[in-house]
Amino acid sequence: MADPTLLLALACAARLSGLPNLPAPLPYYERRAASAYERAHSDAPLSAVGVYWPYAEGVIVAPDWPTLVHEAVHHLQRLHDLPLEEGAAYAAQRRAGECLN
Repeated sequence: MADPTLLLALACAARLSGLPNLPAPLPYYERRAASAYERAHSDAPLSAVGVYWPYAEGVIVAPDWPTLVHEAVHHLQRLHDLPLEEGAAYAAQRRAGECLN
């Protein structure tokens, strides 16, 4: 069973980024801050609190809703073979609260 918070975040990311939400594969999601190891071994900046690892189906590590939506945009970008573009992800992160109303 997929995590309902993850499903909602993917739907929110699709709505806010304009990217279609593909049904599969779903990433694995952990609600916590990214570790120093994860930041050092991903493309994320060292100050990042969340990371998206695109191997296999993908792994999202995010401590809060806005960061989860940000990383979900990166997952959708990967599914559509697009580069991981921070502008769209940060724009969705800033507006993430709109999906909860």
